[in-house]
Amino acid sequence: LNRQGIRPYGFRVAEPHHDGTPHWHLLLFIKGSDEQSLKDIFTHYAFEEEGDEEGADKHRITIVKIDPNKGSATGYIAKYISKNIDGEDIDIGVYGENPSEAARRIETWASIWGIRQFQQIGGAGVSIWRELRRLTPLEDPESLIELGRKAADDSKWDEYMKLMGGHDCARKDRPIKLVYKESVDISTGVLKENQYGEIKAQSIYGLEHDNVRINTRPHTWEISRAS
Repeated sequence: LNRQGIRPYGFRVAEPHHDGTPHWHLLLFIKGSDEQSLKDIFTHYAFEEEGDEEGADKHRITIVKIDPNKGSATGYIAKYISKNIDGEDIDIGVYGENPSEAARRIETWASIWGIRQFQQIGGAGVSIWRELRRLTPLEDPESLIELGRKAADDSKWDEYMKLMGGHDCARKDRPIKLVYKESVDISTGVLKENQYGEIKAQSIYGLEHDNVRINTRPHTWEISRAS
């Protein structure tokens, strides 16, 4: 999609088939001029491997354009989110399973296999939003990071999206970026290792805009025995 200059945004939900095989539900918004190209690309990859097997034409991929007269985008995706969180207000499943019990099983399935159940596609990153919410008001009320902090603190995602360049802005072009740091043992000054003897992955330090960095995590916490 990126090679074709197609930048969809929306949401993805992963859930298991009855046999535990994962499948996706996607809700995507795109430019009208990109509709056919997106369908062609998705269909190509859906049938790339053993695409002629029995049932592939019916079950590999289904693309439906939302009809406002039949339902909304919000209603479509809300059903699958609810189904995979707690099953509240969901009818008995196809196989007669209790929705709440099914939701617990799906959560266990996702945890065992390390599957990310819910993911935003496109748009500004939620990690930066979370870091902005850690900040206290900055001295310069007109700085972009302060404007972003206020939008995040007021739970105004639309304002945050505008400040970050809109839904189709490439990640490298977004004005506020995450800054990372090495994990250092403060008692020795040596880089920390994980349980396999490898250098630990970098952790978030803070945010950066126009070469100005702000630390959103000034404290270092350690687990120790109670004295």
